[in-house]
Amino acid sequence: MAIGIAMVATATTQWMTVLGVVLAGGPLGPMFPNFIAFFMSLGPPEMRGRAAGLFTMSIYGGQFLSPLISAPLVARFGLSGGMLGMAVLPSLGGVFVAMFGRQATLARRNA
Repeated sequence: MAIGIAMVATATTQWMTVLGVVLAGGPLGPMFPNFIAFFMSLGPPEMRGRAAGLFTMSIYGGQFLSPLISAPLVARFGLSGGMLGMAVLPSLGGVFVAMFGRQATLARRNA
């Protein structure tokens, strides 16, 4: 996803932009059902409705916060710089999951 956003930010042709959009948005289709299934499996069955609601809230909350975060970046660094700044966020998320996700999964299995 971060590579696609960075590609859109630095695109010099229309085809590079299209490829960047495909790389940024293509993984979302398979990811969302897996994310919600994982998120709902974290809680007991009687709390799964609440887990689904929290997941949905996080998606729409992110869409609400996105312009509030990106607008100052674009104002300060221009459109390409702002998009490159936003490409850092999924990269940091990936690093965080790589560092702590395995430990959390193992701790949950051993509990």
